Order: sequence, then structure tokens, then C-alpha cells
Amino acid sequence: MGTDTDWVDVVSGGSGDDQFTIATKSDGTVWAWGDNQVGQYGNGTVGNPVYVPTLMTGLCATLSATEFQQENVFTMYPNPAKDIVTLQYDLTVANATVEVFDVTGRLIQNVALNSFSGTNELNVSAYPAGVYLVLVKQGAVVVFSSKLVVE
Repeated sequence: MGTDTDWVDVVSGGSGDDQFTIATKSDGTVWAWGDNQVGQYGNGTVGNPVYVPTLMTGLCATLSATEFQQENVFTMYPNPAKDIVTLQYDLTVANATVEVFDVTGRLIQNVALNSFSGTNELNVSAYPAGVYLVLVKQGAVVVFSSKLVVE
């Protein structure tokens, strides 16, 4: 838009005479333009059209965060599997458990994860081919669930 090259996300909406666009730049600032017939700009005004990108101040001036940390990361691969499934995890609490259930709800395997992070392997070669539910629990709280397909 224009000669600016630092647009990160652009969303357009509306219909008829009520069209508008809202966009963010790489610095986290929010810009809007269009008809603003029902206050889409988020700046407390209604019906004041602006047809060039205009910096929005106030309620939605900047969309950014100084830090983002994801909790309870858990991956399982390969999936579908034939013999060994690798569990890779980074949890907030040690002593989590991995429980594997068959489609009838029967507990097939229970594995303790004694550290906050790391890898572990599940041997699924004796499992009949099918679909299984894998739950990662910290105490009674489920922090991850996934479907596992065994070929």
C-alpha cells in the first residue's frame, strides 16, 4: 500500500458503502482506512471515512508483546507409526505421565516422564493396528492429548 513495505497483516471487510481495511506494520502499530460506518477503526469514532492508511491511537495503538513463552510443548512422531514413537517434551512440571488408551477406553500403556524436558520412546510394535488416544497428564490435569495411528 503506497510505498511502504513494512506491512505485516492486512484485513479488509464490509460490503456496499461500508468497506474498511485494518493493517499492522512490523513495528506493531495498527493502521486503518475506509468508511468506518459502524466504528471499525476501534478509535471511538463512527462514520468518519478516511481513505489513506491512518495510524490508530488509543485502544488499539500497538499489537505487540515483549515476550512469549509457550507452556507444555509436546510432540510425538512418527504418526502413523509401526514400532517406535518418539515423545519430545518441554513441560512446566516434572513427573508427568503419558497414558495410551485404545478406542474402547482401556489403558494400554502408562509411562512416567521424570524430567521437565527431554525425549522418550514408546514401543508400539505389539499394539494391534488402529487408533489410540495419547494423554499427557500432570497430576489429574491433561496438558496434551493427541491421536496416535499404529499401522
